[in-house]
Amino acid sequence: MCKMNGRITLGTVSHTLSGCTDPTLRSQHIHRHNGVVRLIHKALKKGYLGSKLILSDGGKDPSNEIRPSRTIPHWLLPPESAPLPPIPNKPDLVMLWKDNMIPEWNKTLFHEDEDEYQQIIYKKPTENKEKKLKILEVCYTSLANIAKKEQEKRDKYAPLLQRLIDKGYKPELYVIALGTSGEVTTSTTRTLGQFGMKEAPLDALISQLHKNAIHWLEVCIDTELALNRAATPD
Repeated sequence: MCKMNGRITLGTVSHTLSGCTDPTLRSQHIHRHNGVVRLIHKALKKGYLGSKLILSDGGKDPSNEIRPSRTIPHWLLPPESAPLPPIPNKPDLVMLWKDNMIPEWNKTLFHEDEDEYQQIIYKKPTENKEKKLKILEVCYTSLANIAKKEQEKRDKYAPLLQRLIDKGYKPELYVIALGTSGEVTTSTTRTLGQFGMKEAPLDALISQLHKNAIHWLEVCIDTELALNRAATPD
């Protein structure tokens, strides 16, 4: 059962885990998403491509609430002189080839253990290999809806890819659609391999993704049951 707008309506597990718009459950969906983005980001930094610059937009880190997040910052895609239609410009992760980028530390803003969060001064790339970037978008959905969700993400970010192409970059978009009941598809495994995850570290990350989904499955179902009890007269 699902409590919405002061009434109780018939719900499903799939609805509870990804479709419900109740503010409490919606907040949990967002925390689930942001947490798994940070989990993937941390793993990628330790992977075979960890030396590359990887920008994350997994929401605010609870241990560092003042850190702003931008995955497509102005130094990468400057604003146009003539206003253009707004486009989605905050994918979850962006991996850039680090050549011609100078990282600068700002110790006043970052915790000592957050070595991946750096203030970057960017120099315009001059070689084709420096213009390559990988964009990763992460989402949760039911197993039956994974293909549809992946396509929705590709359609959403198509304008961003085109704008990057127009600026001379070579963007590649990857989508990881995780099952809300803990499913991790072979497509996800292949995608993580494209970002430098292999062998034991990849296996460990897959296990973490599964456990994270199961944790939030239990949290969301318990929350909906609590909401329904509160809405049901004694």
